[in-house]
Amino acid sequence: MWIFFPDQNSKVGSDASSQNAETPILNTSWTGSITPPSASGETWNFEVIRHTDARNIYNEQPFRDHKTVVGLLDYQTPCTLIYPTALNTHPGSFGINYIYPRVILKGTFQALLTNIPVDNFEEDQFISLEMNSLSFLSWYGAPAILPEYDYETQAACIKSTESTEYKFDIQHIGKATCSAGNSLSTAHISGTIKSSARLLLAFPNPVNLKTIIKYCIGLDSLFCVLIGHQTKRSTFNVCINKTYTMDNHEYEFCGELNIGGGHWKSEEYQHFAMCLHHNGFGGGTIDVILNKYFSDQENISQRISTIGYCKFVSKNLVDKFKVLLPVLEQCLEKKYTSMDELSFINTKNEFFEWIDSARSASIQEFAKKHVTIKEKKSPSLKILLQRAITDINCYGFSIDIKMADKISKRRNLLFHSAIKFREEDVMNFHSEYRIAIAILTLITFTDLGINISCLKKKCTC
Repeated sequence: MWIFFPDQNSKVGSDASSQNAETPILNTSWTGSITPPSASGETWNFEVIRHTDARNIYNEQPFRDHKTVVGLLDYQTPCTLIYPTALNTHPGSFGINYIYPRVILKGTFQALLTNIPVDNFEEDQFISLEMNSLSFLSWYGAPAILPEYDYETQAACIKSTESTEYKFDIQHIGKATCSAGNSLSTAHISGTIKSSARLLLAFPNPVNLKTIIKYCIGLDSLFCVLIGHQTKRSTFNVCINKTYTMDNHEYEFCGELNIGGGHWKSEEYQHFAMCLHHNGFGGGTIDVILNKYFSDQENISQRISTIGYCKFVSKNLVDKFKVLLPVLEQCLEKKYTSMDELSFINTKNEFFEWIDSARSASIQEFAKKHVTIKEKKSPSLKILLQRAITDINCYGFSIDIKMADKISKRRNLLFHSAIKFREEDVMNFHSEYRIAIAILTLITFTDLGINISCLKKKCTC
């Protein structure tokens, strides 16, 4: 796709008086192309070119130190490059035969927003977000198309179910609308009918672009973890609090947000029977899950990202375990630490913070050498895992309580010593990882309002 980035400067040089009539007036705007991600894990790429002089060869503005860059897609459609990064500057040739020196700049960017130019990344102007992804379709709606075969006419007959719509409120976010039905694309003599599901969030108070991107990535990752498949990230539709009038009708300014960099393994719809969880299963309806998710978004999003990385991205068992364990331990401390233990931890932290803030360096040094805690009330990772396993087994699972000690010891080996594995130890390590990721997944599902007893036949732990 062609793209054009206008520049405020119209001449190359310090000022107009320094150029004579024979000096050519050069256009310092950037022009070039952008390339969308073509495979899992790839980002958006750009390659642009412009005229320059010797002093501005390595001037990478506006792609350096800017969160957004506004341009014209195909030279006519307003667009915004989000989080651009300049990677490679390639100056052209210089000499008497080159009247118009030029420079080529290559780089990447995270996302492309079309139809809406955004100069201020922090400006609150977005009022709605629409999601129509494969992950949400797989989780929310069963196929809305019922193909049948007519033996009398020897032809296929397609029946469609009625479209449905469900509206509810999300606390501190706004109003949500879920609709399921069919989408139709027509051609000259044929058409394509597909099942579709849409999630629309309407915000009572406008939010900024940073918040919109966080919502988009978070919601897509959430439904991927719920179904147990990493589907390709789709385009998001967003609208801002500005309108335009056409034929006496008022319309909102809306655009499309395409986010790159996502890892995916499937470009197809996942049948609900193949999904780990789907709408309404174990009491986990869309309104319950989204209200739980947004009530503790930062914490749950961190767990969702960790689960997604371990299940869908990384192939290295050691890397998975090292990423998983800190998040799991933080989750267990928050959920399975008693009030008495929590009070002890807070008092201990306050005491040592008070010592660290002492003006006397001798007091700080004395405390480091001589102050120790004889009886710790803070629970160890082993105890927290035992509490979590006991809680999960109440839902019908049969996780061996001895795995708590094994996972704790494995954590100590990986984080506090050199990594050494015997051949017979690899399978044990893999089993410990599977239990650890299962515990984090099941606790996260519980915090999303899902009765995990419905998953005991689908989980192998």
